[in-house]
Amino acid sequence: MVLGHLTVTAAGHRLLRDRLPVVSRMSVGLLILGAYLPDLVDKPLNLVAGLSGRAYGHALTTQLAVFGVAWLLAPSLRRLVLPLAAGAALHLAQDWVGAAVLFAPLLGPIPPAPPWGFLQAAGRFYGGGGPLVWLEIAAIVYWLAVGIRRVAGLGDRAPAKEPSDRTGSGARRSALGSAAPPRGPLLRGGLVGERDRRGGSPRPPRRTTNT
Repeated sequence: MVLGHLTVTAAGHRLLRDRLPVVSRMSVGLLILGAYLPDLVDKPLNLVAGLSGRAYGHALTTQLAVFGVAWLLAPSLRRLVLPLAAGAALHLAQDWVGAAVLFAPLLGPIPPAPPWGFLQAAGRFYGGGGPLVWLEIAAIVYWLAVGIRRVAGLGDRAPAKEPSDRTGSGARRSALGSAAPPRGPLLRGGLVGERDRRGGSPRPPRRTTNT
């Protein structure tokens, strides 16, 4: 899967980031890099040491040992280790790695293989038309659909807010709620602070005399 590890892994991150909090915290760049790590390890080893193109980089036992040690000894780097480990594990699932390689060297050593050629391997993979090819095609179609939606402006949009009704009972409640309280306390002689209509000065309270 040449493009499949990129397209399938990125599509999985996009589909699950809003459903699983642990996925939303992963860097998609590190996740994709992890999805290519097994090939970045095994393909050079095939050219140099003659090992299979799916060797110890594609072994789950090797990945558990390497990432487990990094997780325990470097706690400050766990935010980097987690997406790399998840991407590498996704690679094994996408390649449908067999048990002999998946649990190597527990089930015996991986036998040598002829030198790996990119063009020959790609021709055999895409010419075979297996389920992994269709998985890669489905991922490519998915990303084409995402790109078309973005170009056409059919992405997620915030719903328009409806104008609030300021008339009727709502306006009456607002007017009643904003009514000002009396300016001063009520006394026997009248309202303190009430101004005389003629002079505008406060009217003193009335006094009563005993006769």
